[in-house]
Amino acid sequence: MNNVIYSIFVEPEFDGKKEQNNLNSLIEYKQKLLKCKQEYAKKCGAEWIFFDKIGYIQEFQQKFSINTIYDAVNIYKIFMFEELGKKFDNVLYLDFDVIPNTSLNFFDEIDLTEKIWCVDQNNFLTHKDLQNYKNTRSPIQKYELAKALLSGKENEIINTAIMGGSNKVIKKIGFMKKLPKYIKKANKLIEEEPYFTHNNEAFFSAALVESGVKVQNEDRSWHTRIDPMTAVNHITREKNDIKEVISNGKFIHVINKNFNTYYRDKKNVIYSLHVEIPPELQEAAGAFDGDTIDKNERARINFLKYFDRLEKNKRDYAKLIGADYILFENDTKYQEFRKWINNLCPMSEYNIVNFYKIWCMEELTMKYDNALYMDFDVVVNTDVSFFDAFNLQSYIACAYDKTARDWVEGDLEFLKWKNPDFVYHYRSPTAKYWNCHALLSDHGYDGKNNVYNTGILGASRRQMDHLQYFVDFENMLERMTEMREDEFSMYIPQVQKSFGYDNETVMSYKCQYNEVNVRNFDSSFWHNMVDNNAHSKKKVLEKDSAFYHVMNKKFEWFDAIL
Repeated sequence: MNNVIYSIFVEPEFDGKKEQNNLNSLIEYKQKLLKCKQEYAKKCGAEWIFFDKIGYIQEFQQKFSINTIYDAVNIYKIFMFEELGKKFDNVLYLDFDVIPNTSLNFFDEIDLTEKIWCVDQNNFLTHKDLQNYKNTRSPIQKYELAKALLSGKENEIINTAIMGGSNKVIKKIGFMKKLPKYIKKANKLIEEEPYFTHNNEAFFSAALVESGVKVQNEDRSWHTRIDPMTAVNHITREKNDIKEVISNGKFIHVINKNFNTYYRDKKNVIYSLHVEIPPELQEAAGAFDGDTIDKNERARINFLKYFDRLEKNKRDYAKLIGADYILFENDTKYQEFRKWINNLCPMSEYNIVNFYKIWCMEELTMKYDNALYMDFDVVVNTDVSFFDAFNLQSYIACAYDKTARDWVEGDLEFLKWKNPDFVYHYRSPTAKYWNCHALLSDHGYDGKNNVYNTGILGASRRQMDHLQYFVDFENMLERMTEMREDEFSMYIPQVQKSFGYDNETVMSYKCQYNEVNVRNFDSSFWHNMVDNNAHSKKKVLEKDSAFYHVMNKKFEWFDAIL
């Protein structure tokens, strides 16, 4: 039999940060991804063809009036599926982010005579409420588009990352004859639903239904997905050993572009910070419910009591997942940083400590590919590698409340009735929101922002370079001071008096100003905030979270873990 395996990789300029970050990851691993497919084709005795000329795809895009280059690339691969089917008996297509992980010959194992090989995405359609419908790449969007193209007929939304077919089957599908009418109809649908696109998977799914060609995918190990929920499904809480998933897979589709999960070639570090703030340098923070001691002093006392166990807990986790571990303390480096900050703008020791943890992230990502920071009050309760679950080359990972901006701004009218001397607590998310709002508004933005919790923070050198956290830092602190003291401020006194110097305010401002992608943690699993409202040990522990951020400092709840 005359068989062929092919793939496509081009390097267009993308407007979106996500697409550009994905492209950067593909470029970084280009040679490995190319070589593994070449070698697999050789094992199979198949011809190998690699398409990398963007000019051909641009011409294709123009000819069929395809909206975006991204859509054009993905429709072009189906075009070549059909073209190669005219020259070869059997055709296998592999997305460039697919890694062959088997010595078995696909063409010997799969009979392509009457059916096409590809996997459906029906499992996503059963959780419609769990999908972001307003997303051009949502399987539900693709399903609904295909259904509309089919005048209401049902379909199995196909993942076209891996496709195998015989010349007979490919001809029967007749995709290219159907493409013009799909584009024409899609254009009308896009006018009503802007989240529809010229999506190749919707078009191909429709073509399969119209042609009557059946799908075979009984052995789905030929399409093993590595995506954001493979390590831990935050919906079902199902946990997987990534190494085991890979070992059982024949073709590994690295959807999240975290190729380190396969190649294990990234150097990772976990770090924490413990700087004891003596009582004379503490700011009053009030007491935890049922306590008589200020929060800062309670934290100092409990940290000292549980120091060894908290430190060992993080160190053991780092060793388990193959990462280095570093604990930063009150040493010469910290004192130098403290002096530098105070020379720029005198502030509380608490704020200096929290700026220092970001400074340490800057330093560590000069040496390591990926870094994970944990506040010292974080308790680890998992053997799942954080670096498998999150692709830090593509985004910064931390927790934030998506609804905060709505209720914070909704409270503004209520605030106006408060005493003009009212001041939000310096740790209040509301204070941080309005402080960031002022910084963004100062640069012409509408001010809306997310309040990030940097108690657990993951990043890479690539993302820290985008963030530019300490670039123009002195001028930013000066501007924060001016906004706090501005007698003609646009903000009511109850808001303005709450402005301060906070690492999370700056983080939110820098992320938006520099257009940095931020991946939100599942707060109940990767960042379970055990705060003042969490009164029940049983209620907290039954969540079986990976990382408990013990903000109430009740470490005794976690004796069994520590």
